[in-house]
Amino acid sequence: MDDVEDFLIAQTMLQNATMKDNKNLSIEAFVLKNGRYFKPAPLPKGIPHGDVNNCFKNAFVLAVKNKTRYLYCEGFASSGLIPLIHAWVVDRKGRVIDPTWCPDGTNNKMEYYGIPFDWDYVTRQFKDMKHFGFINDTKRKWSLLREEKNEFKSKWRFER
Repeated sequence: MDDVEDFLIAQTMLQNATMKDNKNLSIEAFVLKNGRYFKPAPLPKGIPHGDVNNCFKNAFVLAVKNKTRYLYCEGFASSGLIPLIHAWVVDRKGRVIDPTWCPDGTNNKMEYYGIPFDWDYVTRQFKDMKHFGFINDTKRKWSLLREEKNEFKSKWRFER
């Protein structure tokens, strides 16, 4: 359960040791600071499996179509190998619904550590971006990681 978090800690420590003068957070440090571990859940019936290479779009579209049921998340996920930047949604109980990596509906071997984004932030940012993905936004030079007054809000409240 801790492989992704351990990866983020190790990467952050390495980057802190090698880039002492850098005031910007790395992607890993940003996710570690603002994110949390999420428990995977089976893909609900009726949720289509998206293109494997479009996790940010798949999660965004699923979140848009189900605003009252899901929150959009970005972070790192792993199936036991090296954690990768990934996007998914979480339900109101904080369980991962991953329309990208789990076509058979099972993701019990997956680990997820990420940030659930406030819906207002997601829609406002997408209007400006016209592309998918916030934490690895190369087109805007990783603006989320550089914002001094970071206006993003993470959504933490889930039903029990």
